[in-house]
Amino acid sequence: MSSSPNISVSFHSSQFQAETKKMTDSLKTVQKEFRLSDAALKATGNTTERYANKITSLNKQIEIQRNIVNKTKQAVEQANKAKAAAATRADKAREAYEKANKVEGTSAKQLEKLKKEVNLSSKAYEKAEANATKWNQKMIDSKTAAVKLESALKRTNFELDNMKVEKLTKAQ
Repeated sequence: MSSSPNISVSFHSSQFQAETKKMTDSLKTVQKEFRLSDAALKATGNTTERYANKITSLNKQIEIQRNIVNKTKQAVEQANKAKAAAATRADKAREAYEKANKVEGTSAKQLEKLKKEVNLSSKAYEKAEANATKWNQKMIDSKTAAVKLESALKRTNFELDNMKVEKLTKAQ
């Protein structure tokens, strides 16, 4: 029979959400600071300084985004543990119900209690599965954002190198 019907198997993602939101806010601040400083540098016409500013900003953004990826990975791990625990609980509840249903003399009240536990544990599993899926998608999105930032950094470095080569060629 079910030994502990009120055990919670979910993990509370609010801490992970708060931490990733804080990092996302920092990322937005770095992007805003870059736009402001880039506008000021654009007015001076110093292209090299603008590239240096962009590279510095992209490096900061990449660092923050990597932290977001790491925090999201932790959330995925916790969500998957909660999902596995919910699955175990649901399986045990089903087994207890099926076993009790086969035993003669099991009261209708006891069967109803076990059936209720099966329903509750199944719902808990569905919720845990949805939460794990949500965090997996967030991890994919964070990794994609990190790759885009790294690509932008490579492109910016390439453009800066080409600009320097053009200046050297014109100087000769």
